[in-house]
Amino acid sequence: MERKPIIGMTAANIPPPDWGEGKFLLDRDGQVRLYSEAVALGGELPVVLPLVRTPLDDESEDELAGGCGAGNLYDNARVYMESLDGLLLSGGGDMAPPTGATNPDHYRLVGRSRDVWESALRAAALDLDKPVLGIFRGM
Repeated sequence: MERKPIIGMTAANIPPPDWGEGKFLLDRDGQVRLYSEAVALGGELPVVLPLVRTPLDDESEDELAGGCGAGNLYDNARVYMESLDGLLLSGGGDMAPPTGATNPDHYRLVGRSRDVWESALRAAALDLDKPVLGIFRGM
């Protein structure tokens, strides 16, 4: 049996619903089922990659653009990408506005942690000559 390509799909952070005071729920990482179904229909095996978070208070624009972020994010992303055959950067909220943006209120559902993690994954995928597909924010 021939091995099917394994495609890593980036996850979105899903905050817990607001069910009132005293309800303890954790946020979670996940993805829209249609992405998984589309990848599977293409003959590949989809894998949802968790959102690796970093302390972002001291992140500069250069670190966001370069995809290395704090700590060993690029190294972690490279380990993932070495075991995958491709990367799907999924849709979702807007990328974080650049520092000094004139209309920062126009950006919705910004996730700076996700921006940095996906930049690291993209950089690792490209360094390893793996195909990358970006959907909406993933572009």
